[in-house]
Amino acid sequence: MAQVNGSVGDPASFDALEGLLDAQSYRLAYWRVAAEEINYRRFFAINDLAAIRQEVPDVFDATHDLLLSLIAAGEVDGVRIDHPDGLWDPADYLRTLQQRAFLARFRAGSDARRANPIDDETWAAWQPELDALWHERPIGDPMYL
Repeated sequence: MAQVNGSVGDPASFDALEGLLDAQSYRLAYWRVAAEEINYRRFFAINDLAAIRQEVPDVFDATHDLLLSLIAAGEVDGVRIDHPDGLWDPADYLRTLQQRAFLARFRAGSDARRANPIDDETWAAWQPELDALWHERPIGDPMYL
């Protein structure tokens, strides 16, 4: 700690500590501003749960190495991603995963090559249509009182 602890009144002395904190797989934020500064999904009012920073390439690699190796080996046919909207950049995450999964299949050889196994549509995109199957459709126009 002595190597990264800064000195009061010398802002530059905190650079090593800032670098250490920025290198973590989560983002620190003061709890009173977390709702405004952090774009991660929060369940209820719990702001102190760590969110994995998938936007950092090294974090993405570390958390997906096993999955991508299983895809390359043909052991995994599909991937379910729950709550991608809780990530900093959901679209970029899904694009990156799709590209890496496709490359893993391609590099594995002809036995594992096939169409891209990941569709970047999310549950939210088609859930209303699916839900409509389980509900009666209205017979007429709605009546407002």
